[in-house]
Amino acid sequence: MCSIYYFNKKTPVALAKEIEEAHQQAITIVQENLQLKHLRKEINLLKQKEKTKEAAKPEKAKNILFNLKVQLEIPNAPIIKVNAILDTGATTCCIDEGAIPREALEKNPYLVHFNEITSKTTTDKKLRGGRMMIGDNSFRIPYTYAFPMKLGDDIQMIIGCNFIRAMQGGVRIEGNTITFYKNLTTINTLPYLVLYSTEPQKDEDKLRAQFGSLIEKLKAQGYIGENPLQHWKKNGLMCELEIKTQTLQ
Repeated sequence: MCSIYYFNKKTPVALAKEIEEAHQQAITIVQENLQLKHLRKEINLLKQKEKTKEAAKPEKAKNILFNLKVQLEIPNAPIIKVNAILDTGATTCCIDEGAIPREALEKNPYLVHFNEITSKTTTDKKLRGGRMMIGDNSFRIPYTYAFPMKLGDDIQMIIGCNFIRAMQGGVRIEGNTITFYKNLTTINTLPYLVLYSTEPQKDEDKLRAQFGSLIEKLKAQGYIGENPLQHWKKNGLMCELEIKTQTLQ
């Protein structure tokens, strides 16, 4: 028994070595924990920087135009879908030449010059005739010039005033709703009422010379003049007025 106990018992040298190894492992674990904390801190800082960058990015300007989805149906050409805007300040309709197939175009009989803010454009092409679908509504394709047009926001077509004029009506814009009117009756009023004219009539002298004798005869007979009611008395019609306001005299 004594010999077995002696051989199983660790020597002081082996025990010291194990303690040293355990100490080194503990130091390693502490260092690894510190490194993990440092890495977590760096990751959080990077995430915070990304959030700051995203927040600092300028927002894209909103398109506040009157945007329309337009479908063009032209004989012997595929159906064309373009993004359009209604521009009441544009004289005529225009379309980006690169957004439509060649078979949808035809030669314009004359050259047209467009003056833009930073450039000038000349074109001799226009859309062929056909139908233009906007929502559930169908219109004839208005006279539309075609040339390379880069407006941004993926705008490929401008619907101008010639489209409104071709409908022989008018347009009303309420929020995002556009209403086209046709065959309306419009009465123009005067800003003021003309009660009298300060200028003499040009034909006054001519009329006086022509009807002067007749006027004098009517005056003599009492039909016109100071007492034009004298002949009305012969009708025997009396008019009675009942005045409710007692203070009125």
